[in-house]
Amino acid sequence: MGVGAAGSNGSSANQGAAIALDNYVKGKVSDLSLIWSMLNVLHNGQQIDSAGDRSIPKPKKPNCGCTCNCRADANDNIPGNINHGGKKFAFGTATASNCAQASKQAKRNATRSLGKQPKHVGCRCSGK
Repeated sequence: MGVGAAGSNGSSANQGAAIALDNYVKGKVSDLSLIWSMLNVLHNGQQIDSAGDRSIPKPKKPNCGCTCNCRADANDNIPGNINHGGKKFAFGTATASNCAQASKQAKRNATRSLGKQPKHVGCRCSGK
């Protein structure tokens, strides 16, 4: 989806930005593709992985009950909720007799670990 901004030095990144903008003007790429390419340039040409280290790992299945791992994402719609350099997400884990209870507790743990209002809390569970 990106356009050639794969170099790590400034000149190659600038060339990648120029190519991306030129392709956008000619109608060869969409708005989203242009934005993605420019984000790659801003990160010194390193490819950005949309999942990255934010992916929620699937927990090991416990002997009995259910274990859930959750990730709370900070709500960026609230002014001042995300400070420069502050946490944008946090993880929480819980084990309970069933997945509903484990998920509820893991979401609570992730939200408390985040320390601010979450926008979304996603979970992965294993067990019964």
